[in-house]
Amino acid sequence: MMAYAETRGDLQIHLNRKSISVEIKSDQIEAVTFMQTVNGETETVAADFVLDAAEIGDLLPLGRVEYVSGAESQAETGEPHAVPDESQPDNVQGLTWCLAMGYNPEGSRVIDELEEHQKWRDYVPD
Repeated sequence: MMAYAETRGDLQIHLNRKSISVEIKSDQIEAVTFMQTVNGETETVAADFVLDAAEIGDLLPLGRVEYVSGAESQAETGEPHAVPDESQPDNVQGLTWCLAMGYNPEGSRVIDELEEHQKWRDYVPD
């Protein structure tokens, strides 16, 4: 599914990597050093924006920056929907981003708006 973007040079896929350190400036991650899990070699990747997509924020502890993970307690936040007793730092909810993706060698095209798109686009829960 990613072959087109990779072929164009818009995407690089690096497999078998584990983050081992980060470079921080003003509580912002500017670079991540990875170890290749097959041969132990390291590489550092710098970027204007780093998104930690790990389930529990694996990069944050490496940077020794202030962060909170998991479910905070009602006593800490005063939120009625927070957990009632002690905070639960390992209680995390995985994020899911759904998208439709395809490859069309003739170029892109616009699809018709889906039924009820505007309703759900504008919906704000109570």
